[in-house]
Amino acid sequence: MRRIGLDLGLRASHRAAIYDDATPVGRTFRVQRTRESIDELVARASDGVVGPVEFVMEPTGLGWLPLAADLVRLGHRAFVPKPHKTKALRKFFSQHAKSDSGDAAVAARIRHVDPDGVYPLRIPSPTRTM
Repeated sequence: MRRIGLDLGLRASHRAAIYDDATPVGRTFRVQRTRESIDELVARASDGVVGPVEFVMEPTGLGWLPLAADLVRLGHRAFVPKPHKTKALRKFFSQHAKSDSGDAAVAARIRHVDPDGVYPLRIPSPTRTM
């Protein structure tokens, strides 16, 4: 299963890590908060994959909502991990200082390591938000 971990930036760019199951596909990379950059992320994430891709992100504030809505609208699946599980996995993998690249990698791996430790992101319909 192709999984993309995203470390979301509220003001700065996002950081993405692509994994096939537990195997990294390339290095982590920066994703600007623009339409073009998000389109490039989706293209890189789904390159060579048939069917939807899973995106895992820790929502901070409401910064995740537009991105998650776009991903779901495009037919992909978006998940949010339980924060304490992410923290534990980050601590397990990271022997040094916290980094955006490390956080993106942890987000990509958490669903592989603990499938029940994440929840699907539910994007409310426009009528439900009014």
